[in-house]
Amino acid sequence: MFSKVERSTSFLDVVNQIINAIAHGELLPGAPLPPERKLSEIFAVSRSVVREAISALSLLGVVERRWGRGNFISENINISVISNSVKYLVFCKEQEVRDLLEA
Repeated sequence: MFSKVERSTSFLDVVNQIINAIAHGELLPGAPLPPERKLSEIFAVSRSVVREAISALSLLGVVERRWGRGNFISENINISVISNSVKYLVFCKEQEVRDLLEA
């Protein structure tokens, strides 16, 4: 279902893989996500990268964080809206890199 990600845009890659898993029916609304430690092993990234991805997914309304219970796929998801939001995140991240290189 998931694969290792490159380090340069790893949190965005994790976000994209989780959204793709939802779009392909591999993760269903209301389903729990694996724990952070397991996700970091699956994606071969640090737990901070996983936390950043989950935070982004939470802001997009894809993931619900339930304190003490874990992270769950939201019940009401519009994949096309989410997909556009992720494209915007990628654009913003690329713009940040360009700004840093120009400085």
